[in-house]
Amino acid sequence: MSEQIQSILVLGGGSAGLIAAISLKRKIPHVNVTLLRSSDIGIIGVGEGTTPNFPAHMFDYLGIKRKTFFAIAKPTWKLGIRFLWGSIFSYVWLLCIYGYKNPFNLFF
Repeated sequence: MSEQIQSILVLGGGSAGLIAAISLKRKIPHVNVTLLRSSDIGIIGVGEGTTPNFPAHMFDYLGIKRKTFFAIAKPTWKLGIRFLWGSIFSYVWLLCIYGYKNPFNLFF
C-alpha cells in the first residue's frame, strides 16, 4: 500500500512561494498546504520572475478567473524590466512585452 502525501510546507512568501502554494492547492486540493513566511520581511511586491508566464499559468493552467484575481490582488501592470549588470557598455538589457532587447540605441 502506498502512502499519500497529506501536507506540504512551502517556505517563503514571495512571488515564487505564493504561486507555488496556490498551484499546489489548486491542483492537489485534498493536500493541506501551509505557507511559512518571515514576519521580519515586509511585502516587496516586485515579482520580476512572474512577468512572461504568469497569465498562462494562473488563468489557463490553474483555471483562476481573471476578474476574481484582479479584484482581489489589485496588481500593478508592468510593461518591462531594465536589468543593469557591470558597466553601461557591457550588460544592459530590457525585458519588455516584445522580448529581450539591447537598448544601447536608446541611450546614444
